[in-house]
Amino acid sequence: MQRGLVGGDEVQVVAQARALHRRIAHDGGCGDAPHGDKLFRKEGCRDAESPCIGLFIRRRIRGWLGGESLKTILKRYAAALVAAAGFVVFLFFIPAFRDKAAGSILFQTKTMLLLIPPIFILLGLLDVWVPKEKMIRLMGPGSGLKGGALAFFLGSFAAGPLYGAFPLAAVLMKKGASFTNIMILIGAWSTTKIPMLLFEMGALGRTFALVRLAVDIPGIVLIALAIKASLPAAELKRIYDIAERRE
Repeated sequence: MQRGLVGGDEVQVVAQARALHRRIAHDGGCGDAPHGDKLFRKEGCRDAESPCIGLFIRRRIRGWLGGESLKTILKRYAAALVAAAGFVVFLFFIPAFRDKAAGSILFQTKTMLLLIPPIFILLGLLDVWVPKEKMIRLMGPGSGLKGGALAFFLGSFAAGPLYGAFPLAAVLMKKGASFTNIMILIGAWSTTKIPMLLFEMGALGRTFALVRLAVDIPGIVLIALAIKASLPAAELKRIYDIAERRE
């Protein structure tokens, strides 16, 4: 009789353990069969049904993409991918311009590869060496004319094409620079760079270059203020949050 009770207790304990085992989610690991609450496993690990090698590769790719899914990346760069596909079609159906177009693409790619690495090195040093409190004091929301003048200085004395300004803008956002000053920097980078001004003086005359500069400076400020005023506070916060999450 006592042995029967013990056997019954053992059966009950085993049944409870199995029930608990079924409730605990397990993503399958490397070779183990996945089990548990399916919804819980999907929330904890989207690759729960994948084999070990597939899971490893997908997690690696997601890590290289900054934690975002491949679908999100493709959606973000859909316009660039469509333009690249259109360029390939252009080269295929209009061979008369193939060499000239391919040469232009190679030249632009070479220029980008020569400029982008130094820019990112300088941005890394800026991110490490300049404290956030100092950047807020120099270019933050309360910096006033000093912040705008510094933004003009950084943009006007910059080297390289406009796409080099956007990584710098992201770092300045992360450091607490105001949105208006960042727009001024991008506008100055694209419009009032010193090398461009010197070229215009030699090619078009000093009067033309100085008049254009006098018109562009207030125009950049007005455009920056207009963009700042047109964006809702929630959208500005979202942009700064994205910049803060970027490493």
